[in-house]
Amino acid sequence: WSIGFAGGASLAGESTAFASLTIFAGWLGASALAVYTILFNVLSTIFMMALAVGVATSVQVAWAREHDPQNGPRLALQAALILSTALMGGFGLLAWVFASPITAAFTDDPVTAAAAAALMGWLVVFLLADGTQVTVHHAVRGLNDGWVTTAINLVCYLGVMTTLSWALAIPMGQGVAGLFQGGLIASIIVAGLLIWRFGILRRRVS
Repeated sequence: WSIGFAGGASLAGESTAFASLTIFAGWLGASALAVYTILFNVLSTIFMMALAVGVATSVQVAWAREHDPQNGPRLALQAALILSTALMGGFGLLAWVFASPITAAFTDDPVTAAAAAALMGWLVVFLLADGTQVTVHHAVRGLNDGWVTTAINLVCYLGVMTTLSWALAIPMGQGVAGLFQGGLIASIIVAGLLIWRFGILRRRVS
């Protein structure tokens, strides 16, 4: 219950939140929706590596909790964060450097491709924050945390991200960039709260 259902609820909430960003992009118009879809596909592809690191981290942290509760979980998370940051930063940088050919592969419309390429920098920053939060998320799960982690994710993504992304993109006129800016802010908040939660749980097991 505390792991399976809590993890499922967290995943459902995050999926709903990101689906809402697609709706907001549609409200901005067909061109904006096309640009957002291109960027989100690039984001999702690179993010899968951070997710894989996160899943492995949960196993490493759980093992360390049993065999070296004093330092093991902390060292496992540190190593995972280094790897996740290197992957997100490295592949994000490649996406930014080769933004034009990447976006052109998604569409024959040069205007849409150019608009997506111009926003690739926001994608890189978002990847770093999102990669960090998903790594710490799974580390906390490795310490057998359930509903607190889920509550953090639901409040920050369903509440903070959707509200900020809508406000930045539409009323404040940031457009598609605003959607990623809202996600970036929410991911930074989630990462910070989960690191705080990890510290509390680590002290308990040690």
